[in-house]
Amino acid sequence: MRAAIAALLVLLVVAPASAQSLRRATATYAHGVALDYATTYQALGRGARETNPVVNWIPNRSAMLAVGAAGDAAGAYLWVKVVGKKHRRLAAIGLYVAAGVRVWLAVHNDRVCRPGLARR
Repeated sequence: MRAAIAALLVLLVVAPASAQSLRRATATYAHGVALDYATTYQALGRGARETNPVVNWIPNRSAMLAVGAAGDAAGAYLWVKVVGKKHRRLAAIGLYVAAGVRVWLAVHNDRVCRPGLARR
């Protein structure tokens, strides 16, 4: 898990926010989301509670993650289509920032799964 987080962080730092990088930015965002959902699923399985009010009302954790993933996919698609149409660099930067937030959430989820690391 830590290797995956480190690899994604390297991608975030190394990847340029050029006009041609929307595919790379979208892929980086998708990897960040996948990492977040993998650690969320693991944390929920160990008794943690989801704090996102958009999906925390769903009792089944698989359904909760499916609804969240659908929302993330729709949001990323609209971001790329609306913002990326005229402002490709801004769209790429936005996706990299969003990916960074999702990696931070994944690290948080990982720490929730390990009680000794939760307060560091």
